[in-house]
Amino acid sequence: MAEARPILSDVGLIPFFDVGNDINSLGQRWTRWLRSFNLYATGKGVVEAQQKKALLLHSAGMEVQDVYYTLVERDPDEAICDQVIDKCSSKRLRRKLLERHNVTLQQLRETAQAMEAAEKQATSIEQPIESVNKVSTYANDTCSEPDYENEDDDYAFTVHGNQGKVSKFTVNVGGIDVPVVIDSGATVNIIDRTLWEHLKKNKIKCESKTSSKNLYAYGSNKPLTIAGSFNTNVCVNDRCVSADFFVIEEDGQALLGHKTSIELGVLKIETNVNTVTDNVVKTNYTSKFPKVFSDTCSSQSSQSISDPLERHIYWKDDNTEDNGNVDLRTTPFKPTRQPGFQTTNFTRRQLQHLKTPLHFLNLFMTVEFLTTLCIATNHQANYLINTGKYSSYTDNGVWEAVTTDELLRFFGIIIYMSVVKLSALEKYWSTNVLYDHCPVNDVMTKKRFQAILCFIQVTSPGDIDKDDKLTRIRYLLEHVKQKSKEFFHPHREISADERMVASKHKFSGIRQFIKEKPIRFGIKLWVLACSITGYTFDFYVYLGKKRTEILDKKKGLAYSVVMSLCRSIQGQGYKLFVDSFYTTQHLAEDLLRDKIYIIGAVRSNSSAMPSVFKQSKDWEKVVGRGDFRWHRNGSFVYVQWKDCKCVTLISPLHKGSDVTTCYRTIQSRKTWKKSITKQPLITSDYNAYMGGVDKSNQYLNKYTSYIRTQNHWWKVLFFHCLDIMIVNAYILFTDFVSKSPELFGDSEFSSSLGQLEFRENLAISLMKVKSFNCKPEPMLHLPLFLSKRAECLYCNAEAHMNKKKLPSRKVMSYCSVCKVPLCCSVGRNCFYVWHSDTTVKEYVSTNERLKKRKIEDIS
Repeated sequence: MAEARPILSDVGLIPFFDVGNDINSLGQRWTRWLRSFNLYATGKGVVEAQQKKALLLHSAGMEVQDVYYTLVERDPDEAICDQVIDKCSSKRLRRKLLERHNVTLQQLRETAQAMEAAEKQATSIEQPIESVNKVSTYANDTCSEPDYENEDDDYAFTVHGNQGKVSKFTVNVGGIDVPVVIDSGATVNIIDRTLWEHLKKNKIKCESKTSSKNLYAYGSNKPLTIAGSFNTNVCVNDRCVSADFFVIEEDGQALLGHKTSIELGVLKIETNVNTVTDNVVKTNYTSKFPKVFSDTCSSQSSQSISDPLERHIYWKDDNTEDNGNVDLRTTPFKPTRQPGFQTTNFTRRQLQHLKTPLHFLNLFMTVEFLTTLCIATNHQANYLINTGKYSSYTDNGVWEAVTTDELLRFFGIIIYMSVVKLSALEKYWSTNVLYDHCPVNDVMTKKRFQAILCFIQVTSPGDIDKDDKLTRIRYLLEHVKQKSKEFFHPHREISADERMVASKHKFSGIRQFIKEKPIRFGIKLWVLACSITGYTFDFYVYLGKKRTEILDKKKGLAYSVVMSLCRSIQGQGYKLFVDSFYTTQHLAEDLLRDKIYIIGAVRSNSSAMPSVFKQSKDWEKVVGRGDFRWHRNGSFVYVQWKDCKCVTLISPLHKGSDVTTCYRTIQSRKTWKKSITKQPLITSDYNAYMGGVDKSNQYLNKYTSYIRTQNHWWKVLFFHCLDIMIVNAYILFTDFVSKSPELFGDSEFSSSLGQLEFRENLAISLMKVKSFNCKPEPMLHLPLFLSKRAECLYCNAEAHMNKKKLPSRKVMSYCSVCKVPLCCSVGRNCFYVWHSDTTVKEYVSTNERLKKRKIEDIS
């Protein structure tokens, strides 16, 4: 049995590797850190390659993990192609290969063979091109590490002149033109002793300095001999910067380092190349960079740089600023009407009369609408009764026609039942002491209510179209949509989603079943709602796959749904929030053309999902909660955020790098605690405004008016439309009260009402019942008798009110509670009128003379 290796359990942790500290010395720092890690892994006893790789990534930190997991995994053929493009000596071959996308190995070989003869002739006239080491190449192309290194060490890649002729760039150093080599890997600017003597003869303008730095040439462990240093101004065209130059004793070419070259604008190196796009734009590099691809180096101003990573565009994170978003000033919100309640549809006098909830409900329940319902209901009743059905609902076989006033009382009872729920419909007319408070019995008899509920119709029997599934409810659906659009215009943030109207009816052919929804059985509606108020602006019923009209079968059902809902808001600059069911690339582009800006969730298999985000499992495993990445493709930005799981969003307006914060409840060892988590701004906006339809559903489902009936599945939609009218009227009412409080004065509606109080007031107004806020008196008013007759107070008060002569009728009876003499006989019952009509009683209470007629002491 092999002896186990000893493991040092108390080996200390090594610090994370800082990728962004100094990009110019990245290779040297990585070599030193890797040497430290190998010692650490040996001490921990980790020898298996997979475990060692996992420990390395964990110890290096999140930045190194991001670099590792964003590198493209390439097959051997692609790697060979990249090496050929990077190392080949033929400019023409390199140019041909770079201009083509995804070159295969076979294509590369055929191209190379065809150009082989021409390449041999061209080598005699082409100049050798120096390889420039890019900062972003982390592995093989970094400079070697010297034996001794400290914070004062700097590096120069190109120093000696034995590398052949290289491209040079002329800059003005201290007032003198000097040809220099631009070295992207050098951290300092260098000239040799010979050039320094030449500059002194020409009276260079500079300030001498001393230096203790150590300089190393590329591939050398021996420091260069520094003769001194100076500071001067370096200029290219109209741009000048202050820079330090080091003078070395060795012979070499003048170098312009990484920092100074970038400040002068003659060098640009992208370090954020860690994102991929699935749309590779073919660029004509020959015309864009003619000096790089010229066959002769007559213009020595730039160098050819070929890096395999440059052939792809990768995703970015919040450390990279997104400058590709559109200017929001070019996407203004220009609605055709002022958002909110449309007061412009009314005159000033009409607005002054909008005082109660009933006035706002009447905006939807118009006289024309009620008349249409009455006509259709009476036709349906007569038709069924003439066929011998439902004769029990008639008096002597004759149907009593429904009037608009009776229909309003019927709706009032429906609204009352939505607020006061009882176990059965019959309980509302029960004489049991438990239900004696119910006012329904005083408004309409049970038989009449059930008759109207049975016969109520929207479309007359003669107008029914059997080919139209919604023929019995079509008029009501169109009426509600038309009135909803007429009296309200949504705010800029709107949302589109589905709504399930609960029902387990049969034989309709349009009932839907969605297993994972709170309401699993019912009729599905596609709804467009205002995200600010929850106002139902537009909707239509889903009739199933076979009956639904698809605008474009290639683009699918979701495309047709959203485009149909958004017809009336095109060209106004709305922000449309949708979930992942609707988001497709076709929909996003077509809505953008109509100036509607979609902000939606994206499924992993959606056409709108960029290829770099489709395989997100590896990225999700290595990032923490709150981390995100973004990718811009054309007019849209895609943001993927890690919360409990990865969520991907699309937007044409947001910046991918904009960040905000949110609170999340996180489980610690023993308890749960709230913590602040980083969140993209697009996610915050999506969470705030996506719930417009959900808010509308909460209003509708809190007090539903649905009453179950047999064999009339369409009445599910009938009662739902009634709820939509009530909720929309409530939203209009609250919006109007908040904007015009002066019109309500000190009325009971001056302060905003909840939906419960709004429905209660509607029920009272429609049923025409009186609301009593006073407490019932505990004592009974009974007539008692006097020992001596007194004048009837009611008779005298009534005559006094009407300015008539006092009758002075003397009676023996009086009220035991009110203590006033009142007539109580068959011919004149003032006792009953006094207690049933409060008009005279209130007049007495304000008249001091009549007050004194009360009987104070009765023995």
